[in-house]
Amino acid sequence: MYLSVTTTSRRLVDAAVVNADRVFRSGVWSRTPVQQRSRALTKLARSLEENIPRFALMESMQTGRAVREMNAQLGRLPEWLSVDTRSLLRS
Repeated sequence: MYLSVTTTSRRLVDAAVVNADRVFRSGVWSRTPVQQRSRALTKLARSLEENIPRFALMESMQTGRAVREMNAQLGRLPEWLSVDTRSLLRS
C-alpha cells in the first residue's frame, strides 16, 4: 500500500478552504522576504527531485502510463520551481 486516504465531512472541508483563503488573503507569503521565499521554493524543488522516482511509480500504477514517461514529466517540476526562484531573486 502506498497511501491511505481518510474521509472527512463537508463541514471540515469547507472550514479548511475558508482557512486557506484567509491565510492567502493575509499576504503572509507576499510579505515574506524574497530570499526566504527563494529558499522555501528551492527546498521544495530539491524535495520533489529526491522523490520523483517514487512519485513516478505511483502515478504509473494509477494511470497505466510508462514509468519512464512519468519520470520525464515529473522531472520538469523542480526545474520550473528553480526558474521561479531565479525570477524572484531578479525582481
